[in-house]
Amino acid sequence: MIKYKSTAFLDKKEGLTLLEILVSAAVLITAAVILTDTMSFLLKQQVNAEKAAYAVFLAQEKGEELKAVPWENLVSQPEAEISGCPGFSRSVEVRSLNSYTKQVTIKVYYPLQGSRKGIQKVTFERTEDFK
Repeated sequence: MIKYKSTAFLDKKEGLTLLEILVSAAVLITAAVILTDTMSFLLKQQVNAEKAAYAVFLAQEKGEELKAVPWENLVSQPEAEISGCPGFSRSVEVRSLNSYTKQVTIKVYYPLQGSRKGIQKVTFERTEDFK
């Protein structure tokens, strides 16, 4: 009589149960959702930081323009759209500190995600041009 020996891989119950597979899938899906939300948040923050940096550039650019304006012609300007920059606006506030010094504050408003607006300010002082 011939005896057959059972092979080890047929006798052992190796592998994953359906419950183990479902738990593993749930963990992977949860991790993927968290990573996707984090990436989305970081992308929005990057866009907002780029807009803030551009707003500072626009404020500094206006400041350089105003430095060329004669001292007696330095006056405040109401908030107005910046041409070529949709969503960006700028205002200039000129305040006399004394009879020969003016403080100039340039505010640039820019759009953020949603309905919020950001603001960047650049302030400098200018003394009277003595001749």
